[in-house]
Amino acid sequence: MLMEEAGFKNLDEEWWHFTLRDEPYPETYFDFPVR
Repeated sequence: MLMEEAGFKNLDEEWWHFTLRDEPYPETYFDFPVR
C-alpha cells in the first residue's frame, strides 16, 4: 500500500486512519488552520 511504503501504519479499526511510524513529535499536538 502506498501509505505504508511512505512510512505510515494503518489503524485496523478505521481504513482511512494512518499514523506516521517513528513520529518525530509523539507528545506534541499541532492545531493550526489549513487553507
